[in-house]
Amino acid sequence: MRLFLYSIPILVLLVDLLIKFTILNTLQEGERVFGSLIDITLYKNLGITGSFYIPQYILLPLSVIIIGLFLFCLYKTTQPYIHIGLFFIICGAIGNFLDRLLNSFTTDYILFFEVSVINLSDILIIFGILVILLYSKSNQS
Repeated sequence: MRLFLYSIPILVLLVDLLIKFTILNTLQEGERVFGSLIDITLYKNLGITGSFYIPQYILLPLSVIIIGLFLFCLYKTTQPYIHIGLFFIICGAIGNFLDRLLNSFTTDYILFFEVSVINLSDILIIFGILVILLYSKSNQS
């Protein structure tokens, strides 16, 4: 069962990288596919969450440090749900890091309600955080 849980974020990461490559080679920035409330588009995010700009020469080394810290926590934890949550976060962070390293931006492509654009790596990170928070909350009782 555990092997299955660890294979999910790896598969999602690979699909995310494939989608990013495809979107970059088929869409123009801002072009939309469906024209609906949830859509596919190309948004080149030069910053971090909320397009908050941080220069590449700071962001790339900082990303390596953060991924390294999460890997250290992954190595140290013995709690299975924390371990799985961290693994999801690390896979998502690696997906966005590779995109930024190769393209100098993160490729976001899932548009929600014409307001927020994210990618599958972002979803991996969010899911990992939720797993850790829910597990931590359930163990506080």
